[in-house]
Amino acid sequence: MKKNILTIGLAGVLGTFIALSSCGPDYETEFNVLTLTVPSESQAAVVFPLAGGEHEIEVETNVALDNWTASSNAGWCKLQKQEGKVTVSAGENEDYKQRIAEITIAYGHQSYSINVKQFGLEPVIEVEGLTADGMKVVDSKVTSLTIPVSTNLNLDVITVPDTCDWVRFNEPEQPKAKKSQQAERAENTVKKNLTFTLDQNTDTIVRYCTVTLQSSQNYNCVGTLIIKQQPRGYIVDIDESKKEYQVKATGETITIPFKVNGPADAYTYEVEASAREWITPLPATRGMRDASESFIIQPNTIEEERVGHITFRSTDPIEPNEFTVTVTQEKFVPVPPEGVKNPTATPGAGFIKLKWEMPVNVNFTKMKVIYHDPVTKEDKELEIADNTTTLFIVENTFKCGGEYEFTIKTYGPTGMETEQPATVRGTSEESVIKARIALTVDMFSANATEPSEGSLAALVDDNINTYYHTIWSGTSPNKQPHYLQINMSELPLQSLRFEYDGRNNGNGAGDVKRVGIWGSDNGNTWIDHGSADKLLCGGADILKELGQTFTYDGTTVTSKKDGADQGNSGTIVTNALLGAGQYAAWAFKVNYAGELSGTYRVLEAIPDGMELAYIRIKWVGGKQDFNAMSSKEIPELKSDGWEEKTITAGTDNGSQKTTTYYVKGNQALIELGDFTAEKKRDDYSVDVQVVCRVTDPEVLLGGETKTFINQVTLQTADGQDISTATSPAEITPKKIAKTFTTTNPVSEKINFTIEANQFGAALSTKDGTTLTLIDKLSSTLILDTETIKVINSKTGALVTDYTASLDADNTLKIVIPRDVPVTITYTATVNAPPRQAVGFSNEAYWEHYSPSSGTKVEENSYSYAAGGTVTTGNNIKLKIIKKDQNNLSVTLQGAVFKMVPCTVKNGQIEVDTVNAKEWTGTTDPKGEILFGKGSDSNHAMEYNTIYKVTEKTAPTGYVADSKPIYIMVPRIEDGQSDYPVNVKQWMEMKDLKTGKALINIQYQSTYELTVLNHKGEITVEKKFKDPGGHDANPVSGTYKFGLYENADGTNTTNSTNPAGTTSITAPLQTITITYNAAEKDSKTAKFTNLDLTKTYYVYELDDKGNPIKDSNTVATVNNMEYFTSYATTKTAGATTGVNSAVSGNTVTVTNQIRVKELPSTGSYGPLIFRLAGAVLIFFAGLQMLINIKRRACNNR
Repeated sequence: MKKNILTIGLAGVLGTFIALSSCGPDYETEFNVLTLTVPSESQAAVVFPLAGGEHEIEVETNVALDNWTASSNAGWCKLQKQEGKVTVSAGENEDYKQRIAEITIAYGHQSYSINVKQFGLEPVIEVEGLTADGMKVVDSKVTSLTIPVSTNLNLDVITVPDTCDWVRFNEPEQPKAKKSQQAERAENTVKKNLTFTLDQNTDTIVRYCTVTLQSSQNYNCVGTLIIKQQPRGYIVDIDESKKEYQVKATGETITIPFKVNGPADAYTYEVEASAREWITPLPATRGMRDASESFIIQPNTIEEERVGHITFRSTDPIEPNEFTVTVTQEKFVPVPPEGVKNPTATPGAGFIKLKWEMPVNVNFTKMKVIYHDPVTKEDKELEIADNTTTLFIVENTFKCGGEYEFTIKTYGPTGMETEQPATVRGTSEESVIKARIALTVDMFSANATEPSEGSLAALVDDNINTYYHTIWSGTSPNKQPHYLQINMSELPLQSLRFEYDGRNNGNGAGDVKRVGIWGSDNGNTWIDHGSADKLLCGGADILKELGQTFTYDGTTVTSKKDGADQGNSGTIVTNALLGAGQYAAWAFKVNYAGELSGTYRVLEAIPDGMELAYIRIKWVGGKQDFNAMSSKEIPELKSDGWEEKTITAGTDNGSQKTTTYYVKGNQALIELGDFTAEKKRDDYSVDVQVVCRVTDPEVLLGGETKTFINQVTLQTADGQDISTATSPAEITPKKIAKTFTTTNPVSEKINFTIEANQFGAALSTKDGTTLTLIDKLSSTLILDTETIKVINSKTGALVTDYTASLDADNTLKIVIPRDVPVTITYTATVNAPPRQAVGFSNEAYWEHYSPSSGTKVEENSYSYAAGGTVTTGNNIKLKIIKKDQNNLSVTLQGAVFKMVPCTVKNGQIEVDTVNAKEWTGTTDPKGEILFGKGSDSNHAMEYNTIYKVTEKTAPTGYVADSKPIYIMVPRIEDGQSDYPVNVKQWMEMKDLKTGKALINIQYQSTYELTVLNHKGEITVEKKFKDPGGHDANPVSGTYKFGLYENADGTNTTNSTNPAGTTSITAPLQTITITYNAAEKDSKTAKFTNLDLTKTYYVYELDDKGNPIKDSNTVATVNNMEYFTSYATTKTAGATTGVNSAVSGNTVTVTNQIRVKELPSTGSYGPLIFRLAGAVLIFFAGLQMLINIKRRACNNR
């Protein structure tokens, strides 16, 4: 039916066309068409201010004036028709609110409606040209946007959120008003055009920015504008410096970094056909933003250079783009490869760790570790295909094997061997591992097997319906006890455990009640290794496993998915955790074999470096009475120092259960019962969860990965040990994160970001409630101290209770609260001329720990184009910024500086007497002076000129620093290719004492010189003496020192002690000095921010926090007894035997070790026995589960 209708319609149209064509006249007729048009620009809404006014609307028409109409639907909106226009007028609006009218201009069906508004006293902000949902939609490539706004306010508060860094409001230029001109009334302001600069959207998703419009005249009136920028198609881009790669002949893997704005299929790459045999892709996951692709460059075995190209293309169907990378590989040079350097061997538990250093020229493709195994009597050769590694683990080594000798050889692309092999010797430690041994019948023999039933083969056939039986029809030979003998060949053993299934039809009559165990390593001499009762032999009574390690930020648990919980964070009771931090959750299972009955205790040993969060019953076996299984109260423990704790939480069974347990130091105890003995595995067991938080500062602050061993001991109800189980948990620290970004376009400014204590855990500290973050900047970076910000990473709020200081070696120290997650940002300037490549680095770590524990970022070749640098302008300026050295947020007013130009004569810097100028100034409230303004009193400054800057007067309360500072801004003059000869010589001048540059160089047209002063300081030096009074090496530990106003260890004014209360006996300040093991040099620390006019007293603090006042009385420090003495070195160099000091003095605190009685030497060690090639004898049919000591021959 539908097809028929369409056919008819088409026929009708065709017929009409034929009819019109055939009826058309053979002459032309002229028609006079009358039109009326209002141009689009005149159709915009008309807006009048409060006072009213006039507005003209253009009308284009050939209709007579009397024949077209103009009408208004409101009496206040007056219209006057004229040739070619309509004049709209309005008088003053006496209403509070704005009023609205509509005018219509029409001729016949040609009609135009235009809105008219007039402001009242009510504030109004109306954004024009938006969609119905308040948006302005722009294309991805739009970079400029103009928004018309009708308002009766002065829009002077335009807010673009910080999160919308791609939108920037352009502040309008304010014309200078004539003196007679009155300010415009806000209610008369009608229309403004707001302009914004936008970044192109290189992302493939839409982005939005909500701009807020307000006026300082009335903040309650708010206008909003949502800018919606459309997404960009797929693009790829690369830095020009990353398009060329030089590769060694030995081959390597190169990674090509580039940018892409889409997923993996947003781009493709193609290796040119001629290079596909030697350039092959390395399988990788392609990134979303900053992307990279890695390629394996195979070794070049021919004696000529080769070149290949890789082309990357975006897959965008509309605007595809591409770039090409060139890879050039060196030719093969047939010479023996260099060997590795300085190998070391470190013993491990059943392994030896080899490390070495790489030669400068890595011209080999593989390495081999060659050694003789003294235990297996084998010569071994282990190949290492990675020619970049500097570490290799040699597995399966034995302590009993003594010293191993390893030879490390390198091999070139064609197999040529090095002529410089490296040799190193090392030993192994013991290692116990658990493994199940597959027993076979040929390993068994027996002295008394029943001939009528129960063969030896039935022991190991995994069939519970068959069994082995000792003799019952007669007696054993010589009436010896019945025994089984198992030949374990040469397996080295340290301990063993075995399981067996009893005869299933014997009603327990055939169960073994007791078994004796003997061992021999030669089959002749036997050692009695004791006996085991049925409880241990019957099966697993207690098992231990890791559930998961996880982090907690105070809100969310994030699992590492490394244990039996399989990442299920729901098993963690968050309201019982100790706060943010890194945790391990273990679980122990009691009565897995289902053979226990009654009540048992479990003693939990909390690993060193952890603290217990909670213990709870996690799951009760399906056939165990859920309500009957509970944790018991042990009232008698309370009198012995045990603290009772309870927790109520859900279980894996679905119901809640209250758990009671006891804690004392690093131990916890729980009593569980009542167990039912039904000999069914896991049906009558109970799982108990143990959760601990990491407190080890070596992990949290030192960046060290550690394995924590959790041990549980099953005990009888009266505390007798039965068996133990252990489980490890490896904790990898969340290190300090450090990144940097450059400006766009690239300039001399680098923005750095540090993220520390990301979980907000209460990190351990040497003293007090703060931690110090060390941030070492390379000498090529100049810190902008004004840009330092510390933000709470979790809340986004500024952290104000921090202090930042800058040492002379360009080390930034930031003291922050120990329990706040922080993000630290700042800007530094790369101190190099434009277009000259320079390297810079930056590493952040915690104070008292090594730099390797933190994170380092570096750029080896950085350059930038000229901006506000030496390539612009004819003169330079010097901006001096004066700050507190120990608190960079404090600027210092009142410092007086003098500057004079200098020259160099006979290698020495001298004041230029010919160019006899002088600049003098005092820092303002912002701590700043600006020299070089070009006035009579503040002369212009020149490039390529040395200036001497001297502080003449320090700010009040601060120590003066009169050491001169020499500065210069060098420049290559127009038409020259290098700096003037004398300038180059000046730039190379060194301080003979320190070796540092004598003249401080910057390359910006405004030299920024930050000069730091500190208040009074007293230095404390820590030394040690042996009992005979001779100098001794430091004793590891942390030593505390207090500062007091009075000689008796008190203060005239109150100070705050660690508990937060005030007292005249609490030190004014406390500092620490920490020595680690093997350190030999003495260390110092400083009391800071002291009064320059006061005398202070320094005391070491004992283990109770009290000042050690008497040098003749023994004091206890770090649990050791010392005689403590003091000596003060005055500024002039004289030393006194007292502990009083003023600013600039050094107090040396010496601890002399006191030994009352030498410790006894020699003791009985553990009894060691050997079971290499053990032959075990024991009663009953059994199937063994053995703890194998594969890697040690010396066993207990």
